[in-house]
Amino acid sequence: MPVGVAPFLPGAARVTHTDGVTELVDVVWDRVPAGGLDRPGDFSLRGVLSGTDLTTSIDVAVSDAFSPGENLAPGATPSASFSGRPTTVPASLNDGVTSGEASWSSQYSKSATALLPAFDLAQPEDWISLAWDAPQAVDTLVPYFRLAPGRTFPASVSVEYWDGSAFVPAAGQETSWATESEQPTTITFDEVSTTRVRLVMTSAAPGTPDGFVQVTELQALGDLPGPGLGSGGDGSGGGGSGGAPAPEPAGGARTADDGCSASGSTSPGAAAALLALVALLARRRPRTRHHMRRSRPS
Repeated sequence: MPVGVAPFLPGAARVTHTDGVTELVDVVWDRVPAGGLDRPGDFSLRGVLSGTDLTTSIDVAVSDAFSPGENLAPGATPSASFSGRPTTVPASLNDGVTSGEASWSSQYSKSATALLPAFDLAQPEDWISLAWDAPQAVDTLVPYFRLAPGRTFPASVSVEYWDGSAFVPAAGQETSWATESEQPTTITFDEVSTTRVRLVMTSAAPGTPDGFVQVTELQALGDLPGPGLGSGGDGSGGGGSGGAPAPEPAGGARTADDGCSASGSTSPGAAAALLALVALLARRRPRTRHHMRRSRPS
């Protein structure tokens, strides 16, 4: 975790019952100790699993051995609220190519049918996102908007990040707009540690054929950990790629899959607490037996 950046704290813990059933249990974390992020050092945070008196913990390592301004997008999985065509999907958002027609776009065109006329109407709002397996320290998004017939700059943009339980707006946002097609628009904000960040774009002409958006590349700039630092899987933040998480469904209604796991890498005390929770919940889940009574013939 870079100095001055709050750690990413999972909003839920995944527990597995002895019968193989899994569920997510909300976790309420203690506050970061005063001055804990002001200088390099280590500390632990305790989390209470809701509805129980059991606790877990997470170790946080604060370090100044990070390289700022690095593009973290190549290690992410891109997604979008909507893609207009099979050739304009979000997979191209972090391929390193900042120009060209083969890039994500919300533009579509529906052909006329026997009952309906042809139409191509821009939605009021779209979003594109990047998701990582491990928390990343991010402070800037850089989209490259492509201007073409029916595609223009959005009327406004806003950055949201996953805080462990929900998407929330990033604080301190400032936008420097590009003046030409396929040039960088820069949105800076207060640095956050997160596993998902998305750019929400408001159409300049919603409900018309002229308000669509196209983005050739989406960069996410932040702090990349130096040699010897982990990828942030313990909540300490920082770069690293790893396997890709599942894509986001339209609307961003994702479950808190970033949560701790009973089989995850927590401290020994946390692992014991989670295992105890598994046993406790398993005992509390009664099993109902269904009996079938045969009726006697009259």
